[in-house]
Amino acid sequence: MNYDSKVTILLAEDSEGHKILIEKNLRRAHYENPFVHVDNGQAALDYLLNDHPPVILLLDLNLPVLNGLEVLKRIKANDKTKDIPVIVFTSSSDQEEIKKCYDSGCNSCLTKPVDYHGFASVVRQIGCLLATIN
Repeated sequence: MNYDSKVTILLAEDSEGHKILIEKNLRRAHYENPFVHVDNGQAALDYLLNDHPPVILLLDLNLPVLNGLEVLKRIKANDKTKDIPVIVFTSSSDQEEIKKCYDSGCNSCLTKPVDYHGFASVVRQIGCLLATIN
C-alpha cells in the first residue's frame, strides 16, 4: 500500500465523547490528515472493504454489531486489507486481551487512561506517531 500525506484516519469508536477527545487532541498534535468516523465494527469493516483511500485504523475493541477484535481478525485475514496499519485504543488493560490483539495482527495496542489529561496525552502521542508514519 502506498502511503502519502493524504492517509485517512478511520476512527472506529462508539463513544461520542471519546471521538471528540481523540479528534481534538490529534489536531493539537498537528495531525492534519482527514478523519472518517464509524460507531460500530461492521461499519468499519464495510468502509475498509470498499476501495477507500489509504487508511490507518484507530480501533476501539468494545464496539457494537461487530467487536473490534473480530474486525481486526477479518481485515488481517483479507488480502485486500491485511496491510492496513491498526492501532487498537481500548479501555481494557486485560493482558490476555492485549495479547490477542497482537496475535491477530495489530501494530500497536494502547490502553485509554481514565483521566482526561492522561487520555489527552496518549492521543497526542498517537498523533506524533501517525505523523511519523506519514
